[in-house]
Amino acid sequence: MLTRRREVRRYYRHLRAICTEHHTAVIPFISQVAVLEQAKRLRLTTDGAIITNSTEALTLVYDLATYAAKPGRSRAIDRYARTTHLPHESDEMSVLEAMCRAQFSIWRIEHRHHIYGLVATDLLRQNEIWLIDEAMTASVRNGVRFAGRLCHFEHFTITNGVAVPVVGALMEQAIADAIDRGSKDPNHASETANFATDIYRAALNDGAIDRVLFR
Repeated sequence: MLTRRREVRRYYRHLRAICTEHHTAVIPFISQVAVLEQAKRLRLTTDGAIITNSTEALTLVYDLATYAAKPGRSRAIDRYARTTHLPHESDEMSVLEAMCRAQFSIWRIEHRHHIYGLVATDLLRQNEIWLIDEAMTASVRNGVRFAGRLCHFEHFTITNGVAVPVVGALMEQAIADAIDRGSKDPNHASETANFATDIYRAALNDGAIDRVLFR
């Protein structure tokens, strides 16, 4: 069990670095057709071309292209995982498995964790998590809500690349609808492609994209 702030932070940074490496390695497994499809769903295309120059908006497109797929198609993250030959007990494999299982969720920051990081409530599943994200730990106040994918490990949970703050009327409505759907089946709701798309589209329309945290 990790009990010291320094070792927790060091281990978190180690996992974060591996996560970043995997996200870079998965890019060749993402087709341009998939990128265009996800951009269209976020209303970022015209005449079959992506029309945004926003790095933040494109990151949301690639997040969907990595973790979502049409029925009957495999996800880019799963195709990448099938090609890797990592030692079964390695941290690299553990992170990749956590990324493949990453759940899209909505969470509320409750307070600082007594060791390091934050205590948050997963609002879909109504359970408390030990969440570590350095930027959030340093700057986010209690009560703020975010939406994004979460990677769960043995000791704690980390954000998985993108965290969208809940601000603005469209975001509020999208979150309310998502929580309502999730109350019936939170795991199914979080795995549905429309779930993340609705949240990201609202973030783009409400201007929350300017406050998005990327890791």
